[in-house]
Amino acid sequence: MTTAVGVGRPPDAPRARMVSGGRPGRVAAVVLALLAAAGLNGWIIVASPAGPLADLTHYKHWARLVTVEGMHAAYGGTYPETYAIYPPVTLLTFRAAGAMYQQWVDPTFDLDRALASHALSVFIRLQALLFHLLVGLAVLVVARQAVSFRAAYVAMLVYLFNPGVVFDVAQWGQPDPVFGLFVLLALAAAAWGASGDARLSPRAAALAGACIVLAALAKPQAWVFLPLLGGLVWRRGGLRGVGAAAVAGGAAALVVAFPYLRHGTLRELIGLPRAISSVMPVVTANAHDVWWLLSDGALRWPLDQEPFLGPLSYRLVAMGLVGACALLALARALREPTFGTIFTAGAYTGFGFFMTMTQVHENHMYVVFPLLAVAAAIDRRLWPLYGVLALTWCANMLLHDFDLAEPVVAPLLPWSLEQARWANSLVNTLALAGWTAWLAADTLQVWRDRPRPAPAAAASEA
Repeated sequence: MTTAVGVGRPPDAPRARMVSGGRPGRVAAVVLALLAAAGLNGWIIVASPAGPLADLTHYKHWARLVTVEGMHAAYGGTYPETYAIYPPVTLLTFRAAGAMYQQWVDPTFDLDRALASHALSVFIRLQALLFHLLVGLAVLVVARQAVSFRAAYVAMLVYLFNPGVVFDVAQWGQPDPVFGLFVLLALAAAAWGASGDARLSPRAAALAGACIVLAALAKPQAWVFLPLLGGLVWRRGGLRGVGAAAVAGGAAALVVAFPYLRHGTLRELIGLPRAISSVMPVVTANAHDVWWLLSDGALRWPLDQEPFLGPLSYRLVAMGLVGACALLALARALREPTFGTIFTAGAYTGFGFFMTMTQVHENHMYVVFPLLAVAAAIDRRLWPLYGVLALTWCANMLLHDFDLAEPVVAPLLPWSLEQARWANSLVNTLALAGWTAWLAADTLQVWRDRPRPAPAAAASEA
């Protein structure tokens, strides 16, 4: 029986090889790719002013808030001007952008001038670009543990020049790569040395625990990966690994929470999840997901507390669907915790969240791509799926961009914007259905211990 698409088995034993340990030409190739990505994104960042309705307007308010008032004051005001709905780790990047603006442009950080400042938009976008480049480098290093340099390098390129990622980072200035980096590193730590029944060291388990907590303290959707990470650490590291992960995660949380403890605003920080859930409590916030397909999208903007199936609200049904996707990914990864399986399970978990959770925005598919790039480097049959999702995700953002959708995109379409949006959500829904069916069939197969051939993977170089 053929192995299901979406699950990869790496070569016999992952071999840790640093990029600098190979030929000098490899280092030059990596530097060239990073410079090209920086140049492309940098050109868009500098040349494209942000419209007044863009999220960057909120980011400017929050950059000023945490720079002038301090990190501890981020959650004491009123949304959206004086209350940030991003967790502290992401706000640290806004503070860095604010410090650059205050140092080089306006020491007074006048609010009206800041809101109109293209320089502040550039500084905020540059923070996202920095983490984007770090994620690209991490994709290369992580994939290199299981495949050849060439295959890992292709994965890095495909991530760095993903049109959706470029648009998300350079045009919108979204800080998604911040939490994406920590999710990628958490899964890499949980997969480190995965080969057969190899045990996870306490040090790797601790790194996984610290990274997933930092990811969750950068963006709340990272919590959907907790069951997968927790299950993998327990499966490969036992109670000792779970303990190490818990201690390291707690230490990371304590470091992030220190400013709030020091200034007596910890209660405000703890109240952040509730505040986030109260912002735009709609079935879909322009994400082309299952709910866009079923609820007429923005034509009606239904609230997620409205009944959907009898007494069950959209939100309750969504939570059940997200849980089912996470459980399927966990079941597959626990049975065969190899590099390919772990990253495929992570990518599927992220995509399942995007497609089935309520209140999801267009850019929330971001985390799928660095994880799927690593998985596809191991199992090449995943590249078509990567290509389809990269196109639908970029289309999702373009079809809703305040500055581009109506004046630029709409005239190019053979259909109306509404029809294009519905068609895009249909493609995403079919992708989820197909991936789920294959993964479910494969999970049943491996739990029955049926023999099967290894998937097509890039051969490792000597």
